[in-house]
Amino acid sequence: MYRFRPFREEDRPALRQLVIKNKDFPLKWRNKYVVKNYSSGIHVVTCYNKIVGMVHIGTVNEEEAWLESAYIEPVHRGKGVGTAFAGYQIKQAKIKGINILRVATGYQNKRVQHVMVNKLRFSRPILWYRVKVYSGANYLTTHPFIRQVEPSKLGEYWSYIHRNSEYRRTMGTITSPKDNCWWSSIDYEMLENILSQAQSIAYVNQNNIRGLMLIRRSRGLNFSCPVVLQAYYSNSRVFKQMLRLLLAYNKAVYLSVSKDPTRSLNTLLKEGSAKKYSINRWVVMEKHL
Repeated sequence: MYRFRPFREEDRPALRQLVIKNKDFPLKWRNKYVVKNYSSGIHVVTCYNKIVGMVHIGTVNEEEAWLESAYIEPVHRGKGVGTAFAGYQIKQAKIKGINILRVATGYQNKRVQHVMVNKLRFSRPILWYRVKVYSGANYLTTHPFIRQVEPSKLGEYWSYIHRNSEYRRTMGTITSPKDNCWWSSIDYEMLENILSQAQSIAYVNQNNIRGLMLIRRSRGLNFSCPVVLQAYYSNSRVFKQMLRLLLAYNKAVYLSVSKDPTRSLNTLLKEGSAKKYSINRWVVMEKHL
C-alpha cells in the first residue's frame, strides 16, 4: 500500500498541497523552501499513488547529510510508515556514500526522538538553543580582553576548541556556515574559512583564550546582523561580555549555542543591554553509517 521513491518533477504541485496541510509553522516554512528550490534529495511516500509524505536529504558535504522537512499526513501516522520511511532514507544515504546522517527536531518532540534513538540507533539527542536577541541601551563598545580573532593564530584557536568540553559534548558539531538550519562537523579547514571572514571574536586574558564566538554575517530584517554559529567559553561572565559587545554594534544578534543561555540573557535584559529575546530549543541526533 505504501511506497517510497525519489521525487519526480510532476510531484511538485502535489507536494505544495501537502505542505499547506502542515500546521507546524517552522517546519512548514522550511518545507515550502525545500519544495520550491530543490529537486535532488527529495523523496516521497505514496499510498495508492497519492503522495502522503515527504523528506529531503540535504548534503552538507561529501560525507555528511541531513534528514529534514520530514512530514507525513496525520491520518497515515501511527502505522510504522515514518519509521520505515526513515529506514529507507538511511539506505539512500549509504548509497550516496554518506558517512554521517543527522536529524534535528523540536525539544518537545519526544516521539521522533524515541524512534530515532531506540529504533534506528541514532545518537542520544544533543540540545541546542536558537536565540534572537535585540539590542538595548548598551554602552560597552570596547573591552580590554575581547578582540577580533586573528586568522594567523588559527592553530591556537583550533587547540582551544578541541580542549573545550562543549566540543566533546556536541561531538564536534557547530551550526553550519553553509545553511544555519543545519549543523555540521567542524574541522580545521572549516574553522580557517570562518575565521578568514574577520567576524569572530575571542576573549583573551594574559594570552590565554577564555572564550570564542564563531560568527558569520547574515541579512535579515533589513539590516546586517551577526550569526553566532557556536560559542565556547570558560564561564558565563565571559559569554555575557562577548554578547554585550556584539549588541553594542548591532541591532540584533542571532545565536545557535549548545549551552543554555537563558540566565545570561535575563541578566542582559535586566541591565538593559538587551531589549528582548526569543528562544527555541532543538535536539540534534546523528548516525554513523
